[in-house]
Amino acid sequence: MEDDIVFSESEIDDEDCDADFAVKTCDLNSSDSDEISLAEIKRRKRATCFDPLTILKRNGPEDGKSLPSQETVTLQEINEETPLSSTSAATISVEVTDETAEIITQPQQGPSIISEANTNERGRSRKRTRNEKNWKKNVTKSLRHSGQRYISEKGKEFLARKLKSPCPSSCPRKCTATFSDIERKDMFDRFWALGNKKDQNCFIASTVEKCAIKRATCDKRINRQCSFKYFFWKGDSKIQVCRLFFLNTLDLKKDYVMGTVRRKDEYGILQDGQTGKHGNRKKWSGTTIDSIKRHKESFPQMDSHYCRKESVNGYLDQSLSINEMYRLYQKKCNEDGLEEVASRDKYCRIFTEQYNLSFFRLKKDKCDKCVAFENNISASEEEKFRNKEHLENKESAGKLKSEAKERSLVDRECASCCFDMQQLLPCPKFNNSSFFYKRKLYVHNLTMYDLGTSDVFCFMWPEYVAKRGSNEVATCLSKFIEKKAEDGCKTIEMFADNCPGQNRNQFVANMLAFMNMSLNLDKLALTFLEKGHTESENDSVYSVIECATRHTELYIPEQWYSAVRSARKSKSPYNVREITTSEFINFREMVKTVKNLSMDVDGEKVRWSSVKQFIVYGRDKKALYVTYDYNQEEKRIDFTSRRSSNIGQRHATEKNTDRPPVILYLNTPTGIAKVKKDDLLSLCQSRLVPPAYHSFYQGLPIQGDDGKED
Repeated sequence: MEDDIVFSESEIDDEDCDADFAVKTCDLNSSDSDEISLAEIKRRKRATCFDPLTILKRNGPEDGKSLPSQETVTLQEINEETPLSSTSAATISVEVTDETAEIITQPQQGPSIISEANTNERGRSRKRTRNEKNWKKNVTKSLRHSGQRYISEKGKEFLARKLKSPCPSSCPRKCTATFSDIERKDMFDRFWALGNKKDQNCFIASTVEKCAIKRATCDKRINRQCSFKYFFWKGDSKIQVCRLFFLNTLDLKKDYVMGTVRRKDEYGILQDGQTGKHGNRKKWSGTTIDSIKRHKESFPQMDSHYCRKESVNGYLDQSLSINEMYRLYQKKCNEDGLEEVASRDKYCRIFTEQYNLSFFRLKKDKCDKCVAFENNISASEEEKFRNKEHLENKESAGKLKSEAKERSLVDRECASCCFDMQQLLPCPKFNNSSFFYKRKLYVHNLTMYDLGTSDVFCFMWPEYVAKRGSNEVATCLSKFIEKKAEDGCKTIEMFADNCPGQNRNQFVANMLAFMNMSLNLDKLALTFLEKGHTESENDSVYSVIECATRHTELYIPEQWYSAVRSARKSKSPYNVREITTSEFINFREMVKTVKNLSMDVDGEKVRWSSVKQFIVYGRDKKALYVTYDYNQEEKRIDFTSRRSSNIGQRHATEKNTDRPPVILYLNTPTGIAKVKKDDLLSLCQSRLVPPAYHSFYQGLPIQGDDGKED
């Protein structure tokens, strides 16, 4: 059998107690423990040392039964010793089991139990943790449901619940003889310790029964349709008590109890109340709601562009806001003479619930052609046709890329990728005012994003090793193609922007023809996306790198290599390949060995700046195919090598034109300008660069003494 005895803090002497919580046990199974006087419990309490911040430990109303009759403790003593109106009082719960009793205390601040996680110090975070228990209205509700003193939202003070006097001794049911004051106090504490209105209503519904009236009266002033029976549990018995005894024991109002019982259905199940479900709220007319909708729809939405093509949101002009729109709405209503103007809350509710609109600043640049056409009020038929063709090319290029990605996902012999050159990465990189006025050493990063596997290959080199022109780009592409060919890929499709100096030129085309001759491939294609719509997965790579190095100081290229390798955390790290000067192939010189690149086999001039695709096939290793439109036929260019060469002995080619030409490499580093090296050395002399890196900057090669940057 398990019982609780609860005492107030006033019964506890604040004598010398250790800060650590101590639990004392006492054997209550002996014969002299059948009746425990208040003095005896006080004596045992003084022998127990406890921490006043220890978690309050209570037994639910179902854990035990009422305490035995206790003649030595009266209701007057309980109310004097445990003032229920004091919100700062602490409770002492003595849990009596078959062998031991534990005495635990905590300041009585409500029925909620402090969890172990909340007792630990929570670390700081950027966003505050949502804690609804600390909301003012929830704190007030918790105090109200636990029977403590609280102040309502209107400022009215409500005193704490307390145990009231029982029914008089003349009660025909003899309630006071059946239940002692200690048992009543125990029931009172257990009921308000529930701290939950739903549980308290369930208790009331289970202890109060509605029944038919025994006799009717002729008094018209009394219109009673039913009677109520009140019960309390004692042990396994359900004992009926009078209404006054029931209400005073729990300190409840008659109307509240009757209203709760009336919500029971014919099966005895308690239904939810109708609090807050009335229909007396202000209803806005259809005219007002329509005026809000018309006003919102009067704002033009920004046309969906490639940077938002996957978004389901509508976008309004970034200069607008919900407050500005509501001010315009009020002005519009005044101009139209509308008498009923919706509140800001109603306006915002319709805006958020019935519309999917956002105020968004573009994170990517829009196409120049698209912007020019939008701003052209009087566009001619020819301009409209060109804009339509431009948008069709955008869709066609995107479709080719999507189809290539799908093939690479299902077929291991197919590979697709997109590549781009990242903006210059400065060395050194640190936050200092002098840093912004000095020339810096830059690191180049050409990124290849595998669309099928999401692997990223970063080819990196500093500017003194090589430039970032067509030779460098073609070399990196050739190394990626070799890697995919070793993995067993037969079809490789690549996508890039339209930069003529790096991607769309005859030197990159020569690289594709050279790789077709050297490797056993079925198809090798390079597609140039429509100008202004060259978004790619490489942008996400650059964003990750920028976020990873935003607050990192970097002084030499090797630190950039390490930072890029460890930038991505969620997937496999980026594959960084450090390229040296001797690894770059001189495709500019190798293209001179090709027979003719200005005409195709049909005698038409090759328009290199208008090419949409470079394609080579394994079945035709002596040809390069180009297209000027994504949906037009391919034009064939003969890539047969010359039988003799006039570009020097080092550039001589083989007489057998079926074999690939001799590979020519870059042997001399480009170096840096002298004025740039002087600026870098001045950073070292001013101690802005740590001494450990001074030797690196002192050994940088110089490209010339003219003092001009390349």
